[in-house]
Amino acid sequence: MVGIICDVKHWGLDAPVNPELYIPTSQFPVFAQTFVLLTDGNPLALVPLAERHVRDLDPNLPLVQVRTMDDVAAESVERRRWTMTLLVVFAVLALVLAAAGIYGVMAHLVALRTPEIGVRLTLGARPGAVMRQVLGEGAVQAALGLVIGLGASLALMQGLRSILFGVEPTDLLTLVSVGVALMLVAMIAVTVPALRAMRTDPVTALRQQ
Repeated sequence: MVGIICDVKHWGLDAPVNPELYIPTSQFPVFAQTFVLLTDGNPLALVPLAERHVRDLDPNLPLVQVRTMDDVAAESVERRRWTMTLLVVFAVLALVLAAAGIYGVMAHLVALRTPEIGVRLTLGARPGAVMRQVLGEGAVQAALGLVIGLGASLALMQGLRSILFGVEPTDLLTLVSVGVALMLVAMIAVTVPALRAMRTDPVTALRQQ
């Protein structure tokens, strides 16, 4: 039987695919052979049966490295998985630090405007209108920072192509998720101090000038 199969990543996910031939052992006997069994149940439960069949073929043939295909795949990507785990840890830490930085900057900017908010409330401005204005200005600043940050990340993430397989470094879902998360943090960072400032007595806010 002669046929063509799909490419097989035999030497690793990042290694080029080399042309290979599958030849019957009756035509080209070898000292070491690999048997692959396909089963719907627990593959380890078939080990005794596989050993009996191997003994029937050759009683002197040793049976070593009995593993499931999941174990083989996990071993092939073990080093890559550790690398990606470290990157995920650093990415989470960076996200937490970025969220804390956004909150600190936004809270400080709104706190500086507490006297201004007090003047507006004294002159009859509605708290809802002041809140919308503060949120709008904070959203504009957060959006500008987000655009700059995403632009820089797109340029830096091109270096991750060597450790990725089947996933683009510019994954749209990841970029959108991170962008939405940072925007939510920025809006919370603006809303919390703005609410605190608007609940301040206008007289007290004016004395802070």
